[in-house]
Amino acid sequence: MPRKEGKRQENGEGGQQGKKKQGRQDERQEKKKQGRQDEWQGKQIVIEWKKEKWQENSERDQQGKKKQERQNGRQRRRM
Repeated sequence: MPRKEGKRQENGEGGQQGKKKQGRQDERQEKKKQGRQDEWQGKQIVIEWKKEKWQENSERDQQGKKKQERQNGRQRRRM
């Protein structure tokens, strides 16, 4: 039975196609991996930003409480 053309052969061009295919798969996997890393870095950036905002807000709240306490003290003194 004759071999079909295009089937992978021991020492022929068919073997080269297999290598090309493997190379493409590796590229795809690398792109996927890079995409996941980018996504992870993006999430990390968002988390850092949220922490900074939270810290700023808590500092602002502390200042607001101090101001409110001062105003309450003034009102008590007036009465």
